[in-house]
Parts: sequence; C-alpha cells; structure tokens
Amino acid sequence: MKRKAFFQLLFGGISSMFLFNKSSLASVQEILAPDNLSFISPEGANQPMGTPRGIVPGRVVWAHDPKACTWDENTGFWWEDRWNDQSRINKMFSETIRNVSVEKNDKKAWNAIFSWFNQDRGRRNSGYRKVEKIALKVNMNNDRRSYDDTAWINSSPHLVNAILVSLINEAGVSPENISVFDSSRYFTPHFFDHIHSAFPEVKMVDGYGGLPGRNKTEWTAAQVTYAVPNKCGTSVASCAVEADYLINVYIAKGHPFSGVTLSAKNHYGTIDGREHAMIKGFNNGYDKYNPLVEVMGHKDMGEKALLNVCDMLYGCYHSDSIPIKWNMSPYSGNWPSSLLVSLDPVANDSVATDFLTAEFDPRNDIPKGINTGYKVDMRACDAVLHEAALADNPASGSVYAPHGDGIRLKSLGVHEHWNNANEKKYSRNLGKGKGIELVCLKS
Repeated sequence: MKRKAFFQLLFGGISSMFLFNKSSLASVQEILAPDNLSFISPEGANQPMGTPRGIVPGRVVWAHDPKACTWDENTGFWWEDRWNDQSRINKMFSETIRNVSVEKNDKKAWNAIFSWFNQDRGRRNSGYRKVEKIALKVNMNNDRRSYDDTAWINSSPHLVNAILVSLINEAGVSPENISVFDSSRYFTPHFFDHIHSAFPEVKMVDGYGGLPGRNKTEWTAAQVTYAVPNKCGTSVASCAVEADYLINVYIAKGHPFSGVTLSAKNHYGTIDGREHAMIKGFNNGYDKYNPLVEVMGHKDMGEKALLNVCDMLYGCYHSDSIPIKWNMSPYSGNWPSSLLVSLDPVANDSVATDFLTAEFDPRNDIPKGINTGYKVDMRACDAVLHEAALADNPASGSVYAPHGDGIRLKSLGVHEHWNNANEKKYSRNLGKGKGIELVCLKS
C-alpha cells in the first residue's frame, strides 16, 4: 500500500482509528504549543539516586538487532510477519535474560531470576514451582475503539511470543498457567491470532471479551490506597491479583501528558481508572506527588513484576501514532529494533527515558497528519522516577503506602541519566557510583 493511500485509509472515516474531534484537537495543540519542549535533567549526568535492584544491581540489558524489524513504512503494517523475524526476536530476548541473570542458557537464567525474585520479596530462596501463575501485562492502548486492527503502535505480538517460547520451553511454565492481558483495551485480530495460534492454551484477557478466545476482565475491588485522592482506580484486574508473578511488557514511546509512557503507566491497563492531571510532568514539575509511584510499588502490579521488558522494536515519538524510524546512533535512520530488559523497573525506565529524549528532542520532522504533527513535551518526564527511586523519603514528602496499612514503600530502584547519547555510559559503566549498568548486546 502506498503511503499516500495508507494515510487516506487511516483518516478516511474509520472510527476505531479517529481519536480527536475539533475541541480535543485544539486542546492538544494548546498543550503542545510551547517552543521548547526539550528534557533537561535537573540533577545532570551520572548522579544516581535510590537503591539498585537485581542479581547484578542496577543492570539493564540492551539488545539490538537491525535485521529483526524491517518494515518499509509503505507496504502493509509494521506488525506483519513479513517485517518481523521471529527467530531473531527470540534470540534477542534470550540473550537479555541470560545477561540479566549472568547465566549461560535460558533454563538457568529463569531459575536464577525466579530465585532472586522470591528471595528479594521475602518469599523463599527457590525458583519457579509448577502450580504458580504468570501474567504478562501488554500495552494495547491504541486498540481502544473496537476489535478492528489499527496501524498505530501497540505491543509487538512477536515479542510476546518470544517471551512465551522461553517461559514455556525453558522455564517449564505450563501455558494454561499464563495470562496475557490488557484490562482496558481490545485484543484485535492481528495480535490475538499471532499469539493464540502458537499458544492456544495461554489465556488472553482483554477489557471486553467480545470475540472468541478473549476472556473479559474481572476485577478485584478495593486493592489500592492512594496518598492523595485522584481518579486512578482502586480495583485491580483479577488475573494480576491471582498471578504469582507478572512480566511488565511495555513500549518505549512518548506521551502528551507524562512525556514518556513506560512501566508504571502500562498498569493503567491493570487498574479500573486512570488519572492524567497528576502525571503531567511539564505542568507539575519535580517534587510532586505522583500516583504512578503507588502503582509501581503495589504488590499486585509493579512489585509483582518478575521482569521488566521495554519493547523498543519500533518505539514511537507519541503514544498514539504510526512508528517512524529513529535517527540517533546506532540506528541512523532505521528502526530501533531493540529490547531493554531489567530486574530494576526504575533503572529500565531511566534508560528508556534517555533513549526517547535523545531521539525525539532534536527532531523537527514529525510527520504532519499524525496526532497534529506536534512533538511531545518531555520536560520533567522523569519526575516520577525521582519519586519512585526515593519512595521511602521522596522530595514531595508524600507517604506512598498503597496497601492501606500505612507502611511506606521502600526505594523501587535506581534512577540515573547517562553521560551522553553517544557513549551511553552510566555510573557502573564508568567504574564509579552504585547506579545503573547498561550492558549492550549488538548483532
């Protein structure tokens, strides 16, 4: 399909893909109008804060294979099999968990990850047990109008399958003990079919249950306590509550309110309500209460995350858009075709934030016609990471105690920015400090 015809289709009356009326378009233009939307870190480079987590504390693994994702931008859609090499994506994911765990094969890697998690959470000093359940939280935010496939960015079905292949074949998890879910969105055919055809026993849970094979979300009420009243839901998807472990699979992309949308905001599809006013980094600035911290630290959401997987196969400059190729090194006008994986959610988000701000702050070629062509305002987009890293004693003075027992969260991980976008080095890479270590795997 030619690109002109593609955009005519995209904006030609397909209700599931039309997101803005005139009044909402005007409000978005007003929000994104400032001349300088660039991110500037208040603490500067290589100034870690918080407590690193992981088998190797603070380790984030970056896998990059430029041959894994090859969409030509004009023919068909980014999510089709012909543009995504499943074997290469499988290999990328396998290499990330081996390097996160410092093990030589997937079986040993999973055992080390499960054992570390159970010990870290005060459960036991052992690995996975056959009866335990795992939930994969994916991000299908742009399938929020109907069961029609859309062209916009969502979780890659190929990455989800790579995780399932490893969990089932190497970790020994029975497929019937796995749920893939997004409780506020639709599982459209391209996503559902790709996963269900390979793993028919894996439960697929979406917000509606309106087509065969989809289970409609059930909710467990009164699970979350917020320090400040807001519009975030207090009920949590029952498949997450019932799971023993969760794998948070989120996309590296910008967002018109929070600047970036990563691990915490992915759980807006795990709770039954969503707050946006309090997460506007460019309005609120630093040292302010943020309900995403309670989501990151909740026992059935962020704290249940066995693994944090940032899908940067295509990535995106905006939460609601068609992917565009990346310019920064080493991508040079190609797809990022990358994964970021860590046991430390704050560290993983910090690295993803560095990639997103380095890529999209300098750009002035955002295509017109896709979400008005305006850049995303990324100022103060890491404010939530400051609060999360110091959740036990945040600068805002907020008492983050999401379980209703008055017990404050501990540090949720380590936050830090790299030295520069060319070298991409964090304090542990530089041999100083106790912050992030970025391990680079390139094919």
